[in-house]
Amino acid sequence: FIHGSMSQISHLIKQRRIAAEFLALTVWKLFPNVLLVGGAADKIGFSYDFIFEQPLPAHILELIEMNLRTLIKEDQ
Repeated sequence: FIHGSMSQISHLIKQRRIAAEFLALTVWKLFPNVLLVGGAADKIGFSYDFIFEQPLPAHILELIEMNLRTLIKEDQ
């Protein structure tokens, strides 16, 4: 659980929403046919739901993470 002022918590949630959108963009760039269902952010983290045409092998998560890190560096 996060402690802090409402302003701090609000700022953190905004950052997490941005992180969810970066995740969605990264996945969409790697898999253009993916269905982007939607994302969420709250005091404990963020998420984004996707529908893929087929199950993804576990190693794809590393590829997504690597591409996400690259996208974030490019945005700075």
